[in-house]
Amino acid sequence: MNNNETDAKIRKDLYPPACRLTLKEVHALRPADGRYFGRPSLRILADGTWVMVYIRSKHHWEDPQGRIEVMFSTDEGRTWSEPNKHVDGTPVVGLPSKPSTPDSPYDPVEPYFYLAPSGELVITAMNVDLTGLSAGTPRHADGCAWITVSDDNGRTWDAWRKAAFANLPPTQSVDDIDLTQDSFVDCALIYAAARVRDKDHLVQYNNKAIAGLFKSADNGRTWQFVNYIDPDVDWDRTLDCETGIERVGPTEIVAVTRGTLEGCALPWLTHSNDMGKTWAQLVQADERVGSWKRPRIYTHDHLRHLSGAESIPEWWKDNLLLGTGVDQVSADPFRRNVGLWYSTDKGRTWSAPLHLDQDTEDAGYGDLRMRKNGELVVVSYHGSFSEASIKQYVVCMEV
Repeated sequence: MNNNETDAKIRKDLYPPACRLTLKEVHALRPADGRYFGRPSLRILADGTWVMVYIRSKHHWEDPQGRIEVMFSTDEGRTWSEPNKHVDGTPVVGLPSKPSTPDSPYDPVEPYFYLAPSGELVITAMNVDLTGLSAGTPRHADGCAWITVSDDNGRTWDAWRKAAFANLPPTQSVDDIDLTQDSFVDCALIYAAARVRDKDHLVQYNNKAIAGLFKSADNGRTWQFVNYIDPDVDWDRTLDCETGIERVGPTEIVAVTRGTLEGCALPWLTHSNDMGKTWAQLVQADERVGSWKRPRIYTHDHLRHLSGAESIPEWWKDNLLLGTGVDQVSADPFRRNVGLWYSTDKGRTWSAPLHLDQDTEDAGYGDLRMRKNGELVVVSYHGSFSEASIKQYVVCMEV
């Protein structure tokens, strides 16, 4: 098969007739210039303002002095404010910051954004010590899930505090839960995926984790454990179970879970028919999906609803899903890309990834939104473990 025939076959696999994705624009929002910017999370406020949080650091995981920053846009990401300033130039109060004190070894690692039912903005961060990760030293946490809240559309942020948890299994410690994976809001409830590490098995299972589903009825202050997103509760399945979730029916949730920490393993897929109380057996995705890590997934109607283009209260009825994250292209050499995937059957199967950039050492932890004109906007990062840029990718879609 010649190169043209190969390209044609790949394009057919990437773009079946149900959905065609085309990369239109690429912009660097926070150029690296010798620095590390990464892991953005994005929300759209009721007035249409886009708000993005991300980490400013010196390394993917080895900088305890990392800080969480924020930027704003009033034109759907076409232009952005200066870092840590509102669009009118007013400095943000409370950011940049991190949960721990300046002399602490704990790194905030990455932020995740919630737009609570109350309209408040809630940032969660993992406050962990990763300085020994390269040497294989187990991670230690100072209360893994921390939150800061803004009740004025991100202009001011209150003091960081530990998130509170309820209804935990006996062997689960609050210090071994993060809330930085993926979420959706159902009326007054927030549902969130989180990595859960069992306090009695850190040594036995080499600090491995299981994806857990949590819900909050008080705008992210307190979180109730619903269940593990794995009916086998298999602590040996993965070391780093980053998980994307989305509601896809009246009581149905679909989940995509990262395969392994290292290598290019396929992700795991599962679903629940009772809002996360029980889950189907995990199955591995088809090979064309590739090694999808840090998935964040949305129905097409959900993205359109969030854009403000039209009100779609039952956005979860849509069969078409879109998701972004990391495609681990190769493990040796270590190469990643920013990926965009879609599903036409409520997340039971997924397409091959559309690569949005060049292969590189570190990339792909990001988020996804839609403009009112239907354009998809992926915010992510791209670079190396020690130097990376926040980048924005605009994608046109034909359904």
